[in-house]
Amino acid sequence: EALTTHAAVPLHGAWAVQHEGQPRLLAVDQQHYLALLFERAPLYAVAVLILMLGVLTVSQLLISFITTNIRALRDVMLTVQETGDLTLRANATSRDEVGSMARAFNAMQSSQQEVVGTVRLAADQLEQGTDEMARLMTNVKDGMVTQQGETDMVAAAVNEMSATVQDIAGNTAVTRDQSSQADALA
Repeated sequence: EALTTHAAVPLHGAWAVQHEGQPRLLAVDQQHYLALLFERAPLYAVAVLILMLGVLTVSQLLISFITTNIRALRDVMLTVQETGDLTLRANATSRDEVGSMARAFNAMQSSQQEVVGTVRLAADQLEQGTDEMARLMTNVKDGMVTQQGETDMVAAAVNEMSATVQDIAGNTAVTRDQSSQADALA
């Protein structure tokens, strides 16, 4: 078949193709890019707007997901700070950096809980030792009080015996003098 062209439209190129077993020639006419751009600009603007809204929506969802997990971790940390409850744990189900921080926080809580448990056990053992020491010291004090009472009684007895010995010595001297006088008279 004959190639037909319009004299007013210059051709920019041509392709030979087969269509239903028939050879065909496709011609490309020259386009004015600026006119084409102005013609399709509204379509491009709408496509760019839709893409930007999609990217904005996805980024907001991602930001919301991240901040929700960070806020949950912060809330657990603040609760631990206010209450001192070392049994509280953060939700560490995500596999991102926030989940990694939550797992690290939970490990730190476990370590602190173990340290506090060890200190509490040592304090309980120390209290038991102190109670035993106080009981023993009370027994020692009671023994000392008893011993002091007995020592006071022994000292009183020694004083009485000393007074008795002096009395006997005095009586012996008087008896000796009387005996010497009786010997002299007899």
